[in-house]
Amino acid sequence: RVQTVLLGIGFILLTTLVLVMQFTSSDQLTLEVGEVSPRDIRAPGPKTFVSQVLTERERERAQSLVRDVYDAPSARTTRDQIAYAQRMLDYFSSIREDPYPSRDETISLIQTIPGITLSKATISGMLDLSPNSWQIVTAQVTHVLDQAMRKEIRDNQMAETKRAIPALVSLDLTDEQAEVTIALAREFVAPNSLYNAERTAEAKRMATDSVAPVSQTVEKGEIILREGDIADAEDVEILDAYELRQQRIQWP
Repeated sequence: RVQTVLLGIGFILLTTLVLVMQFTSSDQLTLEVGEVSPRDIRAPGPKTFVSQVLTERERERAQSLVRDVYDAPSARTTRDQIAYAQRMLDYFSSIREDPYPSRDETISLIQTIPGITLSKATISGMLDLSPNSWQIVTAQVTHVLDQAMRKEIRDNQMAETKRAIPALVSLDLTDEQAEVTIALAREFVAPNSLYNAERTAEAKRMATDSVAPVSQTVEKGEIILREGDIADAEDVEILDAYELRQQRIQWP
């Protein structure tokens, strides 16, 4: 029981001492990030120190400069996409040759194929081609697709790749043949270089690790905060370096 009383008295004395130190230290203030400075605060002397705030800011900047890493173009992806295009062209050929569905039914059938986004105008143009013209178009589509996908195509380069398709189409085609060829080639072209999240993360880690600690230099009399300024992390760090700030006590 005596020990409990002594511990209680000791706690009271310690608490009182902390309070006295907090409220009698006129050179220190309680200020957190986002709070308003109650007065002008100047550096009492020159000081250079390693700034965790500036170092972290530089690390974030280094990370932001790292470009996304993509895998090398995949020849297998290109072959698979050309094979898919050939299967779809064969299917379109069988639909063209089917005499039973009406034209509207045929167009609707093609538009409901999963993954196919051909417009009604393109499908109509495809159906209007003669057998010989259609044969020329199917050969051109696979040729154009092969040429387009020999280059690296990332997911964010699809629009650019599709815009370049017309330049790959033979000038020997009629306008009608070329129009259908371009539309079909654009339908089947796909990315062949995929984003590599693991390698991108590693590149960012290496960029972060390469950043040397950043020093902060403050001259004597330099204004750290003016009255009414809102303190940010850099301000608070400088105050701590000079031991001008008391952290607010969190009572239980």
